[in-house]
Amino acid sequence: MLYFQVCLVCFFCGFCGRNQKAKYPSNSVDQSVKNIKEILKETSFHTKISISGGLEPLTNTRINDILDHETIGSIKIPLITNGYNLTENFIDKNPNLLNLDSIRVSLYGWDEQSYFDITRNKKSFQMVKQNLLHLLKKRNEINKNLKIGLNFIILKENMNFLNKVIDFIKSINENISHGRGIDFLSLRDDYHSVTGNDDKFDKNRIYKTEGRINNEERKKLMSLIQEFNDYKKKHCEELHIDYGYSLEYLSNGFFDVGLKKIKYQDLNKKGFTQLSVAVDTYGDVFMFREAGFLNREGNKKMIIGRIGPNMNLEKVIKNFLSEQNHKTFDENDLRFLDSFDHVLASMVFQKQKDKQFGVNLNQSPIRYKEYSETQVGNNWYSDEI
Repeated sequence: MLYFQVCLVCFFCGFCGRNQKAKYPSNSVDQSVKNIKEILKETSFHTKISISGGLEPLTNTRINDILDHETIGSIKIPLITNGYNLTENFIDKNPNLLNLDSIRVSLYGWDEQSYFDITRNKKSFQMVKQNLLHLLKKRNEINKNLKIGLNFIILKENMNFLNKVIDFIKSINENISHGRGIDFLSLRDDYHSVTGNDDKFDKNRIYKTEGRINNEERKKLMSLIQEFNDYKKKHCEELHIDYGYSLEYLSNGFFDVGLKKIKYQDLNKKGFTQLSVAVDTYGDVFMFREAGFLNREGNKKMIIGRIGPNMNLEKVIKNFLSEQNHKTFDENDLRFLDSFDHVLASMVFQKQKDKQFGVNLNQSPIRYKEYSETQVGNNWYSDEI
């Protein structure tokens, strides 16, 4: 899994771990595009690719070059964006955005006030709403295979208002007269439940959200999600909901305390760089995805090398794996792992333990899924792997 962070700057969301004072210089764009094009040329069919954060990908002024048909070919690429730059004029200047497999817009509220509370941008709600309407109409005209959806992060501050997200989606879809509206909604647990909310780190934020949802609140959330499911069936029946790793049990009426996280003592000293890495605008290659924020405190430890004129991604990873030095992790390093990283790290750890005990993969007590031969980096729009 390759996670491209091709961004320059972003919003100021309180749950995000980025250094909010940091931004990439505009002259870093050309090299980032060259790096990505070279990586995509070398990529095998089975490699999963996603273009996303670190910062906002649509601040990359050459995003259209990255997504040209010659570069991506038949690769199915999803893109995650806050949607603010996704204006009619921007799409007209960057038509290759419509070549993507899916576009997921991060939804930070359901009205102007709730949006401002998270993004600290007074214009963001109306801008994103209008951009979504135009994007959907353009999709229905040019590429009906493009899937368009939203992502909503459940926080202490908004967990009681999930039905308002459905109201928002319904209001968008009612304004699309020809073709489909929004295809999917992914709901995610507060990032603090995975990456932590320690004031010792990530200090340069304009503000922080209240913190992680506790177990009592999570029990309430389970009931709220059941109500949400009923409301969704009534008002947006065809909308696909993706609950991710952490909310799937709650959505089915089974209480759990959240995502099972890897212990730092159990992290492989080389990570799982053969399976997943993040690459930022500079070409730095990170072991874990939440480490890929520019100048995030402590993240240099997670850099395994930099892509350059004489150093491609394969060489970076092979050089790192061949080094005698191993990473030494501590509790604070877990904030650099997102949900995907925790799941993958846990699977690697379990497989290592199985091997030590002489247990074959197909005999493991842990159920491993048979993955289909697909090239979709993120599939939010169906239940298929």
